[in-house]
Amino acid sequence: MKSSFVVALILIILVLVLGGGGFLILNGSTSPQANPASQDELIGTTPTIVPLPETTAGPTTTATLLPTAEPTPAWKTYDNATYRYRISYDPSWKVNDANPDSVSIQGDIKTKGWPNITISKTTLTAKTPAELKKEVEGLFKEPTMTATIGGTEIPAVLLQRGRSPQAYSSQAFYFINNKEVLSLVFTDVDPPEATALYQGVLENIEIY
Repeated sequence: MKSSFVVALILIILVLVLGGGGFLILNGSTSPQANPASQDELIGTTPTIVPLPETTAGPTTTATLLPTAEPTPAWKTYDNATYRYRISYDPSWKVNDANPDSVSIQGDIKTKGWPNITISKTTLTAKTPAELKKEVEGLFKEPTMTATIGGTEIPAVLLQRGRSPQAYSSQAFYFINNKEVLSLVFTDVDPPEATALYQGVLENIEIY
């Protein structure tokens, strides 16, 4: 009887010891550590995105024209011997050069404003590009940009006008050749097709 009591007591002590140890093990594996590291400390500081400051474009003083391919071999060349310039154009366009002082080159403009090109002698008297810029701005009371036209980079002054209810948009290039100031005007320059077409014409104008 006494031995049975001792055995039972030993079993109770073992159960208590084993149960307490298991509790400690489980509790240690699931309890949070004292002063745990934050998520940022574990994976590194979260980066701060700093937006770049917005830039405001200032006034442009020089117009840079995109390079274009040479005109198609099927294009024709108009030569104005009076004012000594040459310009390439599509053979389907019509050239009106009855008056060499003002030559127009037009395509089908029944439903659109382009292609419509005019090259004219002006009454401006500037002798240098700087004088020409000042004179054009004084005449039209509008700002202009300096530019170069043709493969030989002829100095020019560019006057741009946006589309309005009364008129198409336009670009007018003023340049000096043989002591005369000429204007090269493109009408309806907004459509991408017109822009590309006019660039090709502009890049291939020649003076002599």
